[in-house]
Amino acid sequence: MILVSVFYVYPNEIEDIVVQLDGVLVAAVIGIEDEATGVRVNLFVVLNDHKVTCGYIKTHCAKYVTR
Repeated sequence: MILVSVFYVYPNEIEDIVVQLDGVLVAAVIGIEDEATGVRVNLFVVLNDHKVTCGYIKTHCAKYVTR
C-alpha cells in the first residue's frame, strides 16, 4: 500500500488494470518520494507489442483509477 497525500493506493490493483491491456506483459507499481504529495506512484511495464504507448496506458487507467 502506498500513501499518496491522504489516499491509499494499492499497487496490485493498478497492476491488475494495466495487464488487462493487450500488449502489456508485466506491470509493477512502486512509490517514490515526492515533495508535493509525500509519495508519487510510478508504473513500470514490460511490453510484448511495440504499438502500446504511454498515452494508451493512461487512457485505459483513467477509466478505472481515480486521478
